[in-house]
Amino acid sequence: LYGERAILFQAMEHYDKLAQEPRFASCFDDYLTSPYFGEQVIVKGYDSSQLAVGDVFEVENDLSPLVVEITSPRKPCYYVNKRNGTSMGPQGMTRHTLTEGLAGWFARVVVAGELRDGMKLVRTKQPNPKWTLTYLSTVLYGEGNKTASLACKASWGREKEELVELLNLPQLGEFEWKDEAAAILRKMEVHEGKPSRFPFFGIMRRKPVEFKVKVRGIYGHKEEVEEIEVSVDGGVIEIFSKMQRDRYIMKPIDEKKEKDDDEAFFVPNRGLMYEQFWHVSKDKMNGGRIHGDRAVLFQSVEHYNKIANHPKFASCFDGGKYDYISNPTFGEQVIVEGCDSSQIAVGDVFEVEGKKSPLVVEISAPRKPGYYLDKKHGTSFGENGIKRHCLTNGLSGWFTRVLVAGELRDGMKLVRTKHPNPKWTLAYLCQTLYSEGDIETTNRCQAHWMRSKDELKELVNLPQLGEVQWKDEGKKVLKKMEIDSRAEDSICRTFFRLIFSCLTKERSSL
Repeated sequence: LYGERAILFQAMEHYDKLAQEPRFASCFDDYLTSPYFGEQVIVKGYDSSQLAVGDVFEVENDLSPLVVEITSPRKPCYYVNKRNGTSMGPQGMTRHTLTEGLAGWFARVVVAGELRDGMKLVRTKQPNPKWTLTYLSTVLYGEGNKTASLACKASWGREKEELVELLNLPQLGEFEWKDEAAAILRKMEVHEGKPSRFPFFGIMRRKPVEFKVKVRGIYGHKEEVEEIEVSVDGGVIEIFSKMQRDRYIMKPIDEKKEKDDDEAFFVPNRGLMYEQFWHVSKDKMNGGRIHGDRAVLFQSVEHYNKIANHPKFASCFDGGKYDYISNPTFGEQVIVEGCDSSQIAVGDVFEVEGKKSPLVVEISAPRKPGYYLDKKHGTSFGENGIKRHCLTNGLSGWFTRVLVAGELRDGMKLVRTKHPNPKWTLAYLCQTLYSEGDIETTNRCQAHWMRSKDELKELVNLPQLGEVQWKDEGKKVLKKMEIDSRAEDSICRTFFRLIFSCLTKERSSL
Protein backbone atom coordinates (compact mmCIF):
# COMPACT_ATOMS: atom_id res chain seq x y z
CA LEU A 1 0.00 0.00 0.00
CA TYR A 2 1.20 3.52 -0.85
CA GLY A 3 -0.14 5.71 1.96
CA GLU A 4 1.38 8.69 0.18
CA ARG A 5 -1.18 8.14 -2.64
CA ALA A 6 -4.20 7.76 -0.37
CA ILE A 7 -6.28 10.46 -2.07
CA LEU A 8 -6.13 11.87 -5.59
CA PHE A 9 -7.27 15.49 -5.76
CA GLN A 10 -8.04 17.50 -8.88
CA ALA A 11 -8.81 21.22 -9.25
CA MET A 12 -11.51 22.99 -11.24
CA GLU A 13 -8.78 25.47 -12.24
CA HIS A 14 -6.93 22.62 -13.99
CA TYR A 15 -10.05 21.60 -15.91
CA ASP A 16 -10.59 25.23 -16.93
CA LYS A 17 -6.99 25.58 -18.17
CA LEU A 18 -7.28 22.41 -20.22
CA ALA A 19 -10.65 23.44 -21.64
CA GLN A 20 -9.08 26.72 -22.84
CA GLU A 21 -6.38 24.83 -24.74
CA PRO A 22 -7.57 24.57 -28.39
CA ARG A 23 -6.32 20.96 -28.67
CA PHE A 24 -8.44 19.80 -25.75
CA ALA A 25 -11.43 22.18 -25.73
CA SER A 26 -13.76 19.54 -27.20
CA CYS A 27 -12.77 16.86 -24.65
CA PHE A 28 -14.62 18.18 -21.60
CA ASP A 29 -18.27 18.31 -20.66
CA ASP A 30 -19.69 18.15 -17.12
CA TYR A 31 -16.57 17.09 -15.20
CA LEU A 32 -18.21 17.51 -11.77
CA THR A 33 -20.70 14.76 -12.63
CA SER A 34 -18.28 12.58 -14.63
CA PRO A 35 -14.64 13.42 -13.79
CA TYR A 36 -11.92 12.57 -16.30
CA PHE A 37 -8.77 11.98 -14.23
CA GLY A 38 -9.78 9.25 -11.77
CA GLU A 39 -9.82 11.71 -8.88
CA GLN A 40 -11.65 11.15 -5.61
CA VAL A 41 -12.00 14.82 -4.72
CA ILE A 42 -12.44 17.94 -6.90
CA VAL A 43 -11.69 21.28 -5.23
CA LYS A 44 -11.78 24.92 -6.27
CA GLY A 45 -9.42 27.72 -5.25
CA TYR A 46 -5.87 26.61 -6.11
CA ASP A 47 -3.89 25.32 -9.06
CA SER A 48 -0.59 23.44 -9.22
CA SER A 49 1.49 26.64 -9.17
CA GLN A 50 0.09 27.50 -5.72
CA LEU A 51 0.40 24.08 -4.08
CA ALA A 52 3.68 22.50 -2.96
CA VAL A 53 4.99 19.19 -1.69
CA GLY A 54 4.41 18.99 2.06
CA ASP A 55 1.49 21.42 2.19
CA VAL A 56 -0.87 20.43 5.02
CA PHE A 57 -4.61 21.12 4.85
CA GLU A 58 -7.22 20.92 7.59
CA VAL A 59 -10.98 21.36 7.49
CA GLU A 60 -12.05 24.92 8.27
CA ASN A 61 -13.77 25.63 11.60
CA ASP A 62 -13.01 22.08 12.84
CA LEU A 63 -16.07 20.69 11.07
CA SER A 64 -14.06 17.48 10.67
CA PRO A 65 -10.76 16.27 12.20
CA LEU A 66 -9.44 15.38 8.70
CA VAL A 67 -5.84 16.44 7.98
CA VAL A 68 -4.11 15.72 4.65
CA GLU A 69 -0.58 16.36 3.36
CA ILE A 70 0.38 16.76 -0.32
CA THR A 71 3.01 14.25 -1.45
CA SER A 72 3.37 14.65 -5.23
CA PRO A 73 1.65 15.56 -8.48
CA ARG A 74 -0.06 12.72 -10.30
CA LYS A 75 1.92 11.26 -13.20
CA PRO A 76 -0.79 10.49 -15.78
CA CYS A 77 -0.59 7.38 -17.98
CA TYR A 78 -1.57 6.72 -21.60
CA TYR A 79 -5.18 6.05 -20.50
CA VAL A 80 -5.70 9.83 -20.12
CA ASN A 81 -5.14 10.13 -23.88
CA LYS A 82 -7.43 7.18 -24.56
CA ARG A 83 -10.15 8.45 -22.21
CA ASN A 84 -10.15 11.91 -23.78
CA GLY A 85 -9.59 10.87 -27.40
CA THR A 86 -6.25 12.64 -27.88
CA SER A 87 -3.12 11.39 -29.66
CA MET A 88 -0.55 9.27 -27.84
CA GLY A 89 2.50 11.41 -28.70
CA PRO A 90 3.85 14.87 -27.82
CA GLN A 91 0.53 16.55 -28.66
CA GLY A 92 -1.49 14.31 -26.38
CA MET A 93 -3.13 15.23 -23.11
CA THR A 94 -0.96 12.83 -21.07
CA ARG A 95 2.28 14.71 -21.81
CA HIS A 96 0.66 18.15 -21.56
CA THR A 97 -0.88 17.52 -18.14
CA LEU A 98 2.32 15.86 -16.87
CA THR A 99 4.74 18.63 -17.86
CA GLU A 100 2.35 21.41 -16.77
CA GLY A 101 1.29 19.72 -13.51
CA LEU A 102 -2.42 19.61 -14.41
CA ALA A 103 -3.24 15.93 -13.77
CA GLY A 104 -4.07 16.40 -10.08
CA TRP A 105 -2.10 15.59 -6.92
CA PHE A 106 -1.81 12.87 -4.30
CA ALA A 107 -2.12 13.36 -0.56
CA ARG A 108 -1.53 11.19 2.48
CA VAL A 109 -4.12 11.21 5.27
CA VAL A 110 -2.45 12.42 8.47
CA VAL A 111 -5.60 12.42 10.64
CA ALA A 112 -8.77 10.51 9.73
CA GLY A 113 -11.98 12.42 9.22
CA GLU A 114 -15.04 13.05 7.10
CA LEU A 115 -15.21 15.25 3.98
CA ARG A 116 -18.41 16.64 2.49
CA ASP A 117 -19.39 18.91 -0.40
CA GLY A 118 -18.94 22.57 0.53
CA MET A 119 -16.36 22.01 3.25
CA LYS A 120 -13.30 24.25 3.00
CA LEU A 121 -9.75 22.97 3.41
CA VAL A 122 -7.35 25.51 4.94
CA ARG A 123 -3.60 25.30 4.41
CA THR A 124 -1.90 25.25 7.82
CA LYS A 125 1.68 24.37 6.80
CA GLN A 126 3.82 25.08 3.74
CA PRO A 127 7.34 23.82 4.47
CA ASN A 128 8.60 23.74 0.87
CA PRO A 129 7.21 26.78 -1.02
CA LYS A 130 9.82 26.45 -3.77
CA TRP A 131 8.70 22.93 -4.68
CA THR A 132 5.30 23.71 -6.15
CA LEU A 133 3.62 20.94 -8.13
CA THR A 134 4.15 22.94 -11.32
CA TYR A 135 7.85 23.43 -10.61
CA LEU A 136 8.34 19.76 -9.70
CA SER A 137 6.55 18.56 -12.85
CA THR A 138 8.58 20.94 -15.00
CA VAL A 139 12.03 20.08 -13.64
CA LEU A 140 11.57 16.29 -13.51
CA TYR A 141 9.40 15.61 -16.57
CA GLY A 142 9.32 18.79 -18.67
CA GLU A 143 13.00 19.72 -19.02
CA GLY A 144 16.30 17.93 -19.41
CA ASN A 145 16.60 15.32 -22.14
CA LYS A 146 14.13 16.17 -24.93
CA THR A 147 13.69 12.54 -25.98
CA ALA A 148 12.90 11.52 -22.39
CA SER A 149 10.50 14.44 -22.00
CA LEU A 150 8.59 13.51 -25.15
CA ALA A 151 8.34 9.93 -23.86
CA CYS A 152 7.10 11.20 -20.44
CA LYS A 153 10.19 9.81 -18.73
CA ALA A 154 12.02 11.53 -15.89
CA SER A 155 15.24 13.41 -16.68
CA TRP A 156 17.26 16.23 -15.15
CA GLY A 157 18.80 19.32 -16.76
CA ARG A 158 19.72 21.32 -13.67
CA GLU A 159 22.43 21.26 -11.03
CA LYS A 160 23.09 18.05 -9.10
CA GLU A 161 22.73 19.95 -5.80
CA GLU A 162 19.12 20.83 -6.60
CA LEU A 163 18.34 17.19 -7.39
CA VAL A 164 19.77 16.22 -4.01
CA GLU A 165 17.61 18.94 -2.42
CA LEU A 166 14.54 17.40 -4.06
CA LEU A 167 15.41 13.90 -2.84
CA ASN A 168 15.82 15.19 0.71
CA LEU A 169 12.23 16.45 0.90
CA PRO A 170 10.77 14.17 3.62
CA GLN A 171 7.22 14.64 2.38
CA LEU A 172 7.85 13.75 -1.30
CA GLY A 173 6.09 10.59 -2.47
CA GLU A 174 8.31 7.64 -3.39
CA PHE A 175 6.39 6.20 -6.32
CA GLU A 176 7.19 7.86 -9.71
CA TRP A 177 8.83 10.87 -8.05
CA LYS A 178 11.42 10.22 -5.35
CA ASP A 179 12.37 6.82 -6.81
CA GLU A 180 12.74 8.32 -10.33
CA ALA A 181 14.85 11.19 -8.98
CA ALA A 182 17.03 8.71 -7.05
CA ALA A 183 17.59 6.67 -10.21
CA ILE A 184 18.71 9.80 -12.07
CA LEU A 185 21.10 10.73 -9.25
CA ARG A 186 22.63 7.24 -9.24
CA LYS A 187 23.13 7.47 -12.99
CA MET A 188 24.75 10.91 -12.67
CA GLU A 189 27.14 9.65 -10.00
CA VAL A 190 28.10 6.60 -12.08
CA HIS A 191 28.85 8.86 -15.07
CA GLU A 192 30.98 11.18 -12.95
CA GLY A 193 33.49 8.42 -12.28
CA LYS A 194 32.99 6.31 -15.39
CA PRO A 195 36.02 5.57 -17.66
CA SER A 196 35.63 6.84 -21.20
CA ARG A 197 34.85 4.36 -23.98
CA PHE A 198 37.57 6.21 -25.91
CA PRO A 199 40.78 5.26 -24.02
CA PHE A 200 42.95 7.54 -26.14
CA PHE A 201 41.54 10.43 -24.20
CA GLY A 202 42.10 8.85 -20.81
CA ILE A 203 39.55 9.13 -18.02
CA MET A 204 36.78 11.62 -18.76
CA ARG A 205 34.42 13.10 -16.23
CA ARG A 206 31.00 14.28 -17.24
CA LYS A 207 30.62 18.04 -16.93
CA PRO A 208 27.49 19.45 -15.27
CA VAL A 209 24.79 20.29 -17.79
CA GLU A 210 25.21 23.94 -18.79
CA PHE A 211 22.11 26.11 -18.93
CA LYS A 212 22.38 28.38 -21.94
CA VAL A 213 20.26 30.60 -24.17
CA LYS A 214 20.83 31.71 -27.76
CA VAL A 215 20.53 35.32 -28.96
CA ARG A 216 17.92 35.57 -31.72
CA GLY A 217 17.68 39.34 -32.17
CA ILE A 218 18.93 42.72 -30.83
CA TYR A 219 16.88 45.91 -31.12
CA GLY A 220 17.41 49.66 -30.82
CA HIS A 221 15.85 53.01 -31.71
CA LYS A 222 16.22 54.02 -35.32
CA GLU A 223 13.75 56.90 -35.21
CA GLU A 224 12.70 59.55 -32.69
CA VAL A 225 10.65 58.27 -29.76
CA GLU A 226 6.97 59.15 -30.08
CA GLU A 227 5.15 59.93 -26.81
CA ILE A 228 1.49 58.96 -26.64
CA GLU A 229 -1.23 59.50 -24.03
CA VAL A 230 -3.26 56.58 -22.72
CA SER A 231 -6.38 56.94 -20.56
CA VAL A 232 -6.45 54.33 -17.80
CA ASP A 233 -8.62 53.55 -14.74
CA GLY A 234 -10.32 56.56 -13.18
CA GLY A 235 -9.65 58.79 -16.18
CA VAL A 236 -5.97 59.23 -15.28
CA ILE A 237 -3.79 60.10 -18.25
CA GLU A 238 -0.40 58.41 -18.43
CA ILE A 239 2.28 59.19 -21.00
CA PHE A 240 4.13 56.33 -22.63
CA SER A 241 6.99 56.28 -25.10
CA LYS A 242 6.04 54.38 -28.22
CA MET A 243 8.96 52.16 -29.14
CA GLN A 244 9.90 53.04 -32.71
CA ARG A 245 12.60 50.41 -33.01
CA ASP A 246 14.27 48.21 -35.56
CA ARG A 247 16.33 45.09 -35.41
CA TYR A 248 20.08 45.60 -35.51
CA ILE A 249 21.52 44.39 -38.80
CA MET A 250 24.57 42.29 -38.07
CA LYS A 251 26.31 39.17 -39.27
CA PRO A 252 25.89 35.98 -37.21
CA ILE A 253 28.72 35.20 -34.81
CA ASP A 254 30.30 32.66 -37.17
CA GLU A 255 30.59 35.18 -40.03
CA LYS A 256 33.02 38.05 -40.49
CA LYS A 257 31.74 41.47 -39.44
CA GLU A 258 31.15 43.92 -42.30
CA LYS A 259 31.87 47.65 -42.27
CA ASP A 260 28.19 48.68 -42.35
CA ASP A 261 27.00 46.19 -39.72
CA ASP A 262 25.31 47.55 -36.61
CA GLU A 263 27.21 47.08 -33.36
CA ALA A 264 25.43 46.24 -30.11
CA PHE A 265 27.73 47.14 -27.22
CA PHE A 266 26.38 46.96 -23.68
CA VAL A 267 27.86 48.88 -20.74
CA PRO A 268 27.10 49.01 -16.98
CA ASN A 269 24.17 51.24 -15.89
CA ARG A 270 23.13 52.40 -19.37
CA GLY A 271 22.98 49.06 -21.15
CA LEU A 272 22.93 49.41 -24.94
CA MET A 273 25.30 52.20 -25.96
CA TYR A 274 23.80 55.39 -27.44
CA GLU A 275 20.26 54.25 -26.60
CA GLN A 276 17.69 55.31 -24.00
CA PHE A 277 15.49 52.55 -22.71
CA TRP A 278 14.15 51.39 -19.37
CA HIS A 279 17.12 52.38 -17.22
CA VAL A 280 16.20 56.10 -17.20
CA SER A 281 13.49 57.02 -14.66
CA LYS A 282 10.74 59.24 -16.08
CA ASP A 283 8.84 60.01 -12.88
CA LYS A 284 8.97 63.57 -11.53
CA MET A 285 10.48 62.50 -8.22
CA ASN A 286 13.48 60.77 -9.80
CA GLY A 287 13.61 62.43 -13.22
CA GLY A 288 16.64 61.36 -15.18
CA ARG A 289 17.89 58.91 -12.55
CA ILE A 290 19.80 55.96 -13.98
CA HIS A 291 18.65 52.53 -12.80
CA GLY A 292 21.53 50.17 -13.52
CA ASP A 293 19.44 47.15 -12.50
CA ARG A 294 17.21 47.82 -15.54
CA ALA A 295 20.05 48.23 -18.04
CA VAL A 296 18.88 45.56 -20.50
CA LEU A 297 15.39 44.15 -21.11
CA PHE A 298 15.36 40.56 -22.37
CA GLN A 299 12.44 38.59 -23.77
CA SER A 300 12.31 34.95 -24.87
CA VAL A 301 10.92 33.00 -27.81
CA GLU A 302 9.27 30.66 -25.30
CA HIS A 303 7.27 33.53 -23.76
CA TYR A 304 6.01 34.68 -27.14
CA ASN A 305 4.96 31.12 -27.97
CA LYS A 306 3.13 30.68 -24.65
CA ILE A 307 1.20 33.91 -25.14
CA ALA A 308 0.44 33.21 -28.82
CA ASN A 309 -0.90 29.75 -27.86
CA HIS A 310 -3.32 31.22 -25.32
CA PRO A 311 -6.87 31.37 -26.75
CA LYS A 312 -7.44 34.94 -25.51
CA PHE A 313 -4.33 36.32 -27.20
CA ALA A 314 -3.84 34.11 -30.27
CA SER A 315 -5.34 36.80 -32.53
CA CYS A 316 -2.76 39.34 -31.29
CA PHE A 317 -0.05 37.23 -32.90
CA ASP A 318 -1.90 36.14 -36.03
CA GLY A 319 -2.53 32.68 -34.62
CA GLY A 320 1.16 32.10 -34.02
CA LYS A 321 2.27 33.30 -37.47
CA TYR A 322 3.32 36.80 -36.39
CA ASP A 323 7.03 37.51 -36.98
CA TYR A 324 8.03 38.85 -33.55
CA ILE A 325 11.73 38.41 -34.30
CA SER A 326 11.44 41.16 -36.93
CA ASN A 327 8.86 43.23 -35.02
CA PRO A 328 8.98 42.60 -31.25
CA THR A 329 6.08 43.88 -29.18
CA PHE A 330 7.39 44.06 -25.58
CA GLY A 331 9.96 46.85 -25.88
CA GLU A 332 12.83 44.41 -25.39
CA GLN A 333 16.41 45.00 -26.49
CA VAL A 334 17.33 41.32 -26.77
CA ILE A 335 15.30 38.22 -27.69
CA VAL A 336 16.78 34.87 -26.68
CA GLU A 337 15.73 31.27 -27.15
CA GLY A 338 16.08 28.50 -24.61
CA CYS A 339 14.35 29.55 -21.39
CA ASP A 340 11.18 30.75 -19.76
CA SER A 341 10.47 32.50 -16.47
CA SER A 342 10.24 29.23 -14.50
CA GLN A 343 13.86 28.36 -15.35
CA ILE A 344 15.69 31.60 -14.54
CA ALA A 345 15.91 33.35 -11.19
CA VAL A 346 16.90 36.63 -9.57
CA GLY A 347 20.69 36.82 -9.35
CA ASP A 348 21.41 34.44 -12.23
CA VAL A 349 24.62 35.48 -13.98
CA PHE A 350 25.18 34.84 -17.69
CA GLU A 351 28.41 35.08 -19.70
CA VAL A 352 29.05 34.70 -23.42
CA GLU A 353 29.96 31.13 -24.34
CA GLY A 354 33.55 30.61 -25.41
CA LYS A 355 34.59 34.08 -24.16
CA LYS A 356 33.70 35.49 -27.60
CA SER A 357 32.79 38.68 -25.73
CA PRO A 358 33.61 39.82 -22.17
CA LEU A 359 29.93 40.71 -21.57
CA VAL A 360 28.50 39.56 -18.20
CA VAL A 361 24.90 40.26 -17.15
CA GLU A 362 22.95 39.52 -13.96
CA ILE A 363 19.16 39.12 -13.74
CA SER A 364 17.60 41.67 -11.39
CA ALA A 365 13.83 41.33 -11.82
CA PRO A 366 10.96 40.40 -14.12
CA ARG A 367 9.51 43.26 -16.11
CA LYS A 368 6.28 44.71 -14.72
CA PRO A 369 4.37 45.70 -17.88
CA GLY A 370 2.46 48.97 -18.27
CA TYR A 371 -0.96 49.77 -19.73
CA TYR A 372 0.56 50.35 -23.14
CA LEU A 373 0.96 46.59 -23.53
CA ASP A 374 -2.84 46.20 -23.63
CA LYS A 375 -3.14 49.09 -26.10
CA LYS A 376 -0.34 47.74 -28.29
CA HIS A 377 -1.96 44.30 -28.56
CA GLY A 378 -5.57 45.51 -28.68
CA THR A 379 -6.72 43.76 -25.50
CA SER A 380 -8.97 45.13 -22.76
CA PHE A 381 -7.58 46.78 -19.65
CA GLY A 382 -7.98 44.80 -16.43
CA GLU A 383 -8.60 41.13 -15.71
CA ASN A 384 -8.71 39.86 -19.31
CA GLY A 385 -5.90 42.01 -20.68
CA ILE A 386 -2.53 40.80 -21.88
CA LYS A 387 -0.82 43.08 -19.33
CA ARG A 388 -2.27 41.27 -16.31
CA HIS A 389 -1.76 37.83 -17.87
CA CYS A 390 1.89 38.51 -18.61
CA LEU A 391 2.57 40.06 -15.19
CA THR A 392 1.01 37.28 -13.12
CA ASN A 393 2.66 34.55 -15.23
CA GLY A 394 6.05 36.24 -15.61
CA LEU A 395 5.88 36.46 -19.42
CA SER A 396 6.81 40.13 -19.99
CA GLY A 397 10.56 39.59 -20.07
CA TRP A 398 13.25 40.35 -17.50
CA PHE A 399 15.71 43.09 -16.63
CA THR A 400 19.44 42.60 -16.13
CA ARG A 401 22.29 44.75 -14.92
CA VAL A 402 25.52 44.76 -16.92
CA LEU A 403 28.42 43.61 -14.71
CA VAL A 404 31.10 43.63 -17.40
CA ALA A 405 30.79 45.60 -20.65
CA GLY A 406 30.88 43.75 -23.95
CA GLU A 407 29.42 43.18 -27.37
CA LEU A 408 26.46 40.95 -28.22
CA ARG A 409 25.67 39.53 -31.65
CA ASP A 410 23.00 37.30 -33.18
CA GLY A 411 23.81 33.65 -32.63
CA MET A 412 25.91 34.16 -29.50
CA LYS A 413 25.06 31.86 -26.60
CA LEU A 414 24.79 33.07 -23.02
CA VAL A 415 25.76 30.47 -20.42
CA ARG A 416 24.54 30.64 -16.82
CA THR A 417 27.56 30.66 -14.50
CA LYS A 418 25.84 31.53 -11.19
CA HIS A 419 22.42 30.55 -9.83
CA PRO A 420 22.40 31.83 -6.21
CA ASN A 421 18.63 31.98 -5.60
CA PRO A 422 17.02 28.95 -7.33
CA LYS A 423 13.85 29.33 -5.28
CA TRP A 424 13.22 32.86 -6.56
CA THR A 425 12.48 32.13 -10.20
CA LEU A 426 10.88 34.96 -12.13
CA ALA A 427 7.63 32.99 -12.37
CA TYR A 428 7.58 32.39 -8.60
CA LEU A 429 8.35 36.05 -7.88
CA CYS A 430 5.53 37.27 -10.15
CA GLN A 431 3.15 34.76 -8.61
CA THR A 432 3.86 35.65 -4.99
CA LEU A 433 4.01 39.44 -5.34
CA TYR A 434 1.44 40.17 -8.05
CA SER A 435 -0.72 37.07 -8.59
CA GLU A 436 -2.06 35.85 -5.26
CA GLY A 437 -4.51 37.54 -2.91
CA ASP A 438 -7.89 39.17 -3.51
CA ILE A 439 -9.21 39.48 -7.07
CA GLU A 440 -9.56 43.28 -6.96
CA THR A 441 -5.90 43.79 -6.06
CA THR A 442 -4.61 41.32 -8.65
CA ASN A 443 -6.80 42.83 -11.38
CA ARG A 444 -5.23 46.22 -10.65
CA CYS A 445 -1.77 44.65 -10.86
CA GLN A 446 -0.86 45.97 -7.41
CA ALA A 447 1.74 44.29 -5.22
CA HIS A 448 0.46 42.33 -2.22
CA TRP A 449 1.46 39.35 -0.09
CA MET A 450 -0.47 36.31 1.14
CA ARG A 451 2.43 34.27 2.51
CA SER A 452 4.50 34.49 5.67
CA LYS A 453 6.22 37.71 6.74
CA ASP A 454 9.51 35.80 7.00
CA GLU A 455 9.35 34.85 3.32
CA LEU A 456 8.66 38.45 2.34
CA LYS A 457 11.70 39.55 4.38
CA GLU A 458 13.71 36.89 2.56
CA LEU A 459 12.62 38.41 -0.76
CA VAL A 460 13.38 42.07 0.03
CA ASN A 461 16.78 41.03 1.41
CA LEU A 462 17.89 39.45 -1.87
CA PRO A 463 20.91 41.61 -2.76
CA GLN A 464 20.43 41.13 -6.51
CA LEU A 465 16.71 42.05 -6.62
CA GLY A 466 15.95 45.23 -8.59
CA GLU A 467 14.62 48.22 -6.65
CA VAL A 468 12.03 49.64 -9.06
CA GLN A 469 8.60 47.92 -8.86
CA TRP A 470 9.98 44.91 -6.99
CA LYS A 471 12.15 45.50 -3.94
CA ASP A 472 10.53 48.88 -3.25
CA GLU A 473 7.03 47.40 -3.60
CA GLY A 474 8.01 44.47 -1.39
CA LYS A 475 9.24 46.90 1.27
CA LYS A 476 5.94 48.85 1.13
CA VAL A 477 3.93 45.67 1.58
CA LEU A 478 6.20 44.57 4.45
CA LYS A 479 5.83 47.95 6.16
CA LYS A 480 2.03 47.74 5.85
CA MET A 481 2.06 44.22 7.30
CA GLU A 482 4.09 45.42 10.29
CA ILE A 483 1.77 48.42 10.85
CA ASP A 484 -1.31 46.17 10.61
CA SER A 485 0.31 43.69 12.99
CA ARG A 486 1.02 46.41 15.56
CA ALA A 487 -2.54 47.70 15.18
CA GLU A 488 -3.94 44.20 15.78
CA ASP A 489 -1.72 43.80 18.84
CA SER A 490 -2.92 47.15 20.15
CA ILE A 491 -6.58 46.20 19.63
CA CYS A 492 -6.01 42.87 21.40
CA ARG A 493 -4.31 44.58 24.36
CA THR A 494 -7.15 47.11 24.62
CA PHE A 495 -9.74 44.34 24.45
CA PHE A 496 -8.07 42.29 27.21
CA ARG A 497 -7.66 45.40 29.39
CA LEU A 498 -11.40 46.06 29.08
CA ILE A 499 -12.19 42.43 29.95
CA PHE A 500 -9.83 42.58 32.94
CA SER A 501 -11.36 45.87 34.06
CA CYS A 502 -14.89 44.48 33.86
CA LEU A 503 -13.92 41.36 35.81
CA THR A 504 -12.20 43.50 38.49
CA LYS A 505 -15.31 45.67 38.88
CA GLU A 506 -17.51 42.61 39.08
CA ARG A 507 -15.38 41.09 41.82
CA SER A 508 -15.32 44.31 43.84
CA SER A 509 -19.11 44.58 43.63
CA LEU A 510 -19.39 41.06 45.01
